[in-house]
Amino acid sequence: MPFRERSDLITDPVFLIGNGTSRKDFDLERLRGIGTIIGCNALYREFTPDLLIAIDAKLLRELNEAKYGEENTVIIPRGRTVDVPKALNWKTERFNTSGCFGMKMISQLMQPKKCYMLGMDSYPGNLYDGTENYAINTLVNFSGVSSYYLKALQGPGDTVFINVNAKDAWPAEAHQTGKYKYITYKEFEDEVICTE
Repeated sequence: MPFRERSDLITDPVFLIGNGTSRKDFDLERLRGIGTIIGCNALYREFTPDLLIAIDAKLLRELNEAKYGEENTVIIPRGRTVDVPKALNWKTERFNTSGCFGMKMISQLMQPKKCYMLGMDSYPGNLYDGTENYAINTLVNFSGVSSYYLKALQGPGDTVFINVNAKDAWPAEAHQTGKYKYITYKEFEDEVICTE
């Protein structure tokens, strides 16, 4: 289990930061000290999370070129053809995005009661669309991304994933799992930021 060496990453709550456009106006620095911050892919370009997840070969090569894994903690799926030095490796099945991989890792390895998700939109638009290693309208190319999110919710673990967003685009079945909740940014401010 890769987190034995990083027990400081085992916190409750956990924050999973995707790169959907819904999070563009939220200052992620405000999450520091409240819980472990796990980011996806190119987030590292503008913000250093406690842990960065990357799964695509192009992004892994970019991390190597930036030497990001030398000083910062990165986790990648076991068996990737591009290796990131010092990266933690974990093997799981049925994921098609870093966000889905992160959900599975959080619920199965970290096991917090709550994981707040920002930028995990499940609708088109990525903050890095059109930049290096990102196609235009990245999420449009993922057929069935919502079905993978649903599979992660239906898998092992009891973590409740709380989608912080302006709208809830996740499938109705997500709510039926008992492990998914939707809240607005205002509710997030009241529930997490202002009470800490």
